[in-house]
Amino acid sequence: MTLITQYFPNPLFDANGLLPGVNQNSHATVRAENQQLKVISTDAVGAQVSVTLLDLPTDTSMVFSIAYYSPVPASQIRNGCMCVVGYGSWTALANLGKPTSAGSNVSRVEFTTPGERAGIQFVFNGPLASGSGTVFDTPMLMTKSDWDWWQANKPINRVLSGNIMPLP
Repeated sequence: MTLITQYFPNPLFDANGLLPGVNQNSHATVRAENQQLKVISTDAVGAQVSVTLLDLPTDTSMVFSIAYYSPVPASQIRNGCMCVVGYGSWTALANLGKPTSAGSNVSRVEFTTPGERAGIQFVFNGPLASGSGTVFDTPMLMTKSDWDWWQANKPINRVLSGNIMPLP
């Protein structure tokens, strides 16, 4: 058996676990419901919420995957993407989730963690519309080698979720 480590600290977006914090200049409601994260913009500025992870391996190729539902196309989302991965004072490592139209999507991105122990930040973007929300589901963060093994050996249409995966 191969051990796969899920580095995202709250894969079910459980209200008892780590939930994203609202960024200082954003106005948003963050809810954990039905094992999903819902980010609701409370004004036309658009919501941004973030999670910072401090204990990822350094100089490592990682893969982040997330499913999301958005009621609006990318043109109505800050930066035109659902999530931006970065570190330090802010250096973008990756962008993911660039929907061409409203609806459900799954997006994944590969990035390399920096050599220093800088916290990696995942910033989730909500729509640029008051009262509109985006739902995020099944976040998976693992090393590229774990991702490749899982893709080669997983049963069709199965996702890793819940408490079955060890956290670092």
